[in-house]
Amino acid sequence: MNSLLGEFTKKLGDRWASLLALPGLLWLAAASAAVTAGHAHAFDLGRLRDRLTAFVEDPSHRAAGTALLLIAAVLLGSAVVGQAMSAGGRFVIWWWDRAGGGWLSRARSSRRRRWTAHVGMADAPAATAADIAKYSTLADRICVIEPDRPFWIGDRVRAIHVRTLRIYHLDLTVTWPRLWLVLPETTQTALARASEAWAAAARLYAWAVLYGLLALAWYPALLVAAAIATTAQLRARRTTRDLADLTEAAVDVHYRELLELLGRSPGAGLDPGHGPELTGWFRRTRWDPASPLYE
Repeated sequence: MNSLLGEFTKKLGDRWASLLALPGLLWLAAASAAVTAGHAHAFDLGRLRDRLTAFVEDPSHRAAGTALLLIAAVLLGSAVVGQAMSAGGRFVIWWWDRAGGGWLSRARSSRRRRWTAHVGMADAPAATAADIAKYSTLADRICVIEPDRPFWIGDRVRAIHVRTLRIYHLDLTVTWPRLWLVLPETTQTALARASEAWAAAARLYAWAVLYGLLALAWYPALLVAAAIATTAQLRARRTTRDLADLTEAAVDVHYRELLELLGRSPGAGLDPGHGPELTGWFRRTRWDPASPLYE
């Protein structure tokens, strides 16, 4: 038991260090450098070195109690910054899924117009095989279904639910908790890792914003923020695609197992059926005629 607790504590400490402490410490160091250098001495490394040396050699900072307080303050500050960025990542995910409003509505309309134009060219009676391949690829790059979000990421996540509903007539929101219990451990692990990678990409966007704020005191921080934002965008698209593909694959492969466990006989085709029945059962609302609680 003691060895198990020790290993768990070690892993928890490693996770705290990687997700909260180290990124938070880096930002605190960057913030300190930005405030010390300022716009006037943006690249004056000698000024930073002199200030750091003076701080370390200050006799009031050499006392053991003061040193411990400083270390505790830095660690606490890094943890607070890391937790704030976790919340920022959740805000980014919410932002990806926004349907519109203001310029977001205009962005959504623009994406929809371009998607519709490409689909129209692919579906044109005179379209050749090359035209169909070209314009269908262009349409899928915008969205694999008709766009309804300002951003590709939000639409790709939304497409998981829309395509599952169209193919299996199954509401994935209420079905997923039950399907998760059927998935083998290897699949659960792969999905959990894909989900964490996706959330980490969202947190990286939040870090980009936080580093961008340092530009108010130190303009080179804009370059750092731009680099982080570019990396976040590339990772977000890749991890979104991976998570969406894995989720849809889990439904395709394991939906029949869920049906059999619930005492239903899957059909012979690719769609095993029973989607509307299960959706009504899982929703458990008095407003759905297919629900056993309907009144």
